[in-house]
Amino acid sequence: MFATTLKTEYIDGKFWRLLDGLIYKTNTSEFTVPDGYVTDFGTIPRFFWRLVGPPTGCGNGAAYGPAAVLHDYLYEYGLTSRAVADHIFYEAMLSLNVDRWRAWIMWKAVRLAGWYPWKRYRKKDPSKKV
Repeated sequence: MFATTLKTEYIDGKFWRLLDGLIYKTNTSEFTVPDGYVTDFGTIPRFFWRLVGPPTGCGNGAAYGPAAVLHDYLYEYGLTSRAVADHIFYEAMLSLNVDRWRAWIMWKAVRLAGWYPWKRYRKKDPSKKV
């Protein structure tokens, strides 16, 4: 469950900066995305928005933006394994009241295609977990 709300500022045509830390708590862990973190809300191609909706929840579906920011952060900094990061993403979407079917589709998408950004982040800093 999120202990804080997402507060961002728009930077440019693709990126947003967190104005305050974003805290998410699982049953066993707590993750804090620090203020100043820059995100693109999950790199979800716009043509998929028709199915899952935009991260802000405007129009189609619940706002999954905080879950996408958390997932980006977990991937970028390798704080968990990829599988755990993907599971936390799914769990976080459900905590935001995203429809279960919609959350499942997004979880399945990151399980199938998330290997590419995961490996890209590991190449930037090989000391990060794989």
